[in-house]
Amino acid sequence: MPQGRRYALILPLKPEGLGPAFGMLLSGSGIYELKAKKMSSITSSDRPTRRPRGFFLLWRPGTALMGSITFPIKALIISCIFLLPVALLGYYFVTAQNTQIAFSAKERLGVAAFQRLVPISGALLRVRDLSLVGAGGYHETADIQAGKAQMEAALKAFDQFLTSAGDPLALRNEFDALRGAWSQAALSATGQNADGTSVYDPVNETLTK
Repeated sequence: MPQGRRYALILPLKPEGLGPAFGMLLSGSGIYELKAKKMSSITSSDRPTRRPRGFFLLWRPGTALMGSITFPIKALIISCIFLLPVALLGYYFVTAQNTQIAFSAKERLGVAAFQRLVPISGALLRVRDLSLVGAGGYHETADIQAGKAQMEAALKAFDQFLTSAGDPLALRNEFDALRGAWSQAALSATGQNADGTSVYDPVNETLTK
């Protein structure tokens, strides 16, 4: 080896690839010594762990987005992500409560409608019973007329209730059928059909539907 020349040894391996391997360069009198472990002696724990390429592709859009925006916008996006489930839970809770409130309101209206049907049923049964008694020889016109007047008043009160409440229970058609059947039955003077049945039986059937 010519005198006066110095040589450099270039290691192509990166430090993280060598692990515990090391190199030593001595430049005196042209003597070079390299101490290193063989690559086969490096354990798998010394080598960097490679993750699947798909793992990085999955997060690449998010990292690119976060790297291109400012910190206030990042904080706003993260806050919105955390607040979204809370908003959804609040929406479904309010919707369920409103549904329950609407159902309770219909229940109250149903009770009020039933309370106004009781006088109709009572007046109808009174007129029907008096007409049946009349077939046996009891003819008390004043009692029958009083029963009919009571029935008319009860029907009028129920009609006013449906008008004021807006008919949320959809009872208007059934009520109109009941009132029509009553108007036809009330025209009978005796309250009896030719076969001996009461003319108020169809009214009672309409009421109990």
